[in-house]
Amino acid sequence: MTCAWLKRGLLMWLSVLNASVALAQWSDDLQVSQSLPDMAPLMKALRNVNEPESMGGSTRKLNEQATRELANLKTTALSAPGDPSGRAAAGQSACLLGLLYLHGAAVNPDSARARQWFSLCAHYRDPLASAGLAWCALDGCQSAPNLSQAQIWVRRLNRVEPARAAHFQWLIDVQLRPLNPKATEGLQTLSTPERNLLVKAVAGGNVHAMIELGILHAQSHDLARALQLFDQASGQSRVAAENAAWVRQRIAAEHAASVMPSVTSQAILAAPPTPVQEFTIESKPMVMATPEQAQATYLAARRFHRGDGVALNYAEAIRLYRQADAQGSGHAKRMLSLIYSRTTPEGGLDAVWMRQLADLDVNAPVPKQDVALGASALRREPTPLIDLLPTKWRQWMD
Repeated sequence: MTCAWLKRGLLMWLSVLNASVALAQWSDDLQVSQSLPDMAPLMKALRNVNEPESMGGSTRKLNEQATRELANLKTTALSAPGDPSGRAAAGQSACLLGLLYLHGAAVNPDSARARQWFSLCAHYRDPLASAGLAWCALDGCQSAPNLSQAQIWVRRLNRVEPARAAHFQWLIDVQLRPLNPKATEGLQTLSTPERNLLVKAVAGGNVHAMIELGILHAQSHDLARALQLFDQASGQSRVAAENAAWVRQRIAAEHAASVMPSVTSQAILAAPPTPVQEFTIESKPMVMATPEQAQATYLAARRFHRGDGVALNYAEAIRLYRQADAQGSGHAKRMLSLIYSRTTPEGGLDAVWMRQLADLDVNAPVPKQDVALGASALRREPTPLIDLLPTKWRQWMD
């Protein structure tokens, strides 16, 4: 009797649970369906578009095969088939067209049109539609972003691509994070749940999460871990490969500075700031520094000037520039002359000017923007969907 009662209770509990899950999914589907445009006007609008697509966003003219494939994609997506195989082909074509318009590959870039194609893709129930519509809800696609709608699409995306969904959820959480004027760059900006989302996405193979986490490690001065992540993503992303090359150059430069004779950049950075001493005739003669020592001092000054691996400190940067100038560094002399060429009305340092100078390469005959600006030189892909765009279509992107 007791066993029968327990069995009946268990069955009732399971039925309530299944009903709750079904209700949640039905509610989710209902909200999604309400967010989608009516399909008949949408398909009519897409069918009636007559725009020049032969050039697209690329400066190169499409060849005959690409033009024909583009036309076939549009025909297939708008065919409105009734059989399952036809619907699958139409959904794949609509999603691909959404990616093409989103990235300006073989067509003129148009994120609003991309959202229309993603909506048609969702109508055909293609699983990748949730990724496109989640991004359009996050980005806005030429309208206001809708984070609550993005959250719904991310939940649906989680059913088919958990790693991409985790990265998208991280993007949502970062946008919802309260502003913190004291926040710094790097891993310290992340809460534990935010970091867990990125780690989950990386473990699932999401290339964009690898790039994001690599940038955060670089900002936290953990170049070794940043390089591992960029190398891991480089097979799927040219941006990640370029980031990896930049990190290798930075590691090599820091290693070269660390093995310079006598005076190393590390020793300079470890030394507390001391007032610059003025030398008079009665002073003992200075021991001439080697060019390597002068360069190491100059590089240390640049790091304090940029806040690259150390706390930003303009006073310490100027002290080291002066020391490098005294050691014979022409680059330090040039930087000092630029710094004092523009000061505040009271004769003090101009912080805005100092920030602009931090991004200049004074080693060139004419000062120019420096391409090695610390971790800010690291880049992300244009969208977190570009890895879904087939390689053969990427050649038609600018």
